[in-house]
Amino acid sequence: GWRIPPEKTVEIAKLAIETGLWPLFEIENGDFHNIKFQRFPKDGKFKKPIEDYLRLQGRFKHLFKKPEAIQELKNQIKELWRILGKEVELP
Repeated sequence: GWRIPPEKTVEIAKLAIETGLWPLFEIENGDFHNIKFQRFPKDGKFKKPIEDYLRLQGRFKHLFKKPEAIQELKNQIKELWRILGKEVELP
């Protein structure tokens, strides 16, 4: 399992969005050129670090033994946002 207490599920879902890990957007009428991002910081800078999301879940405990793994995850998140047409900064 994910090794999280059930009462933390909503908090973890919000953190996935607030850290930039999970882009929240809608596409109107199947038009990918008209993406409306929800809860995207106006300056492109996410305020909460991805570590806040990872730390709450036992399944990611091993990542804290390898800082380069967390940095690689951050690089992948930035690339995902670039593909979606947004430049971002992660703490």
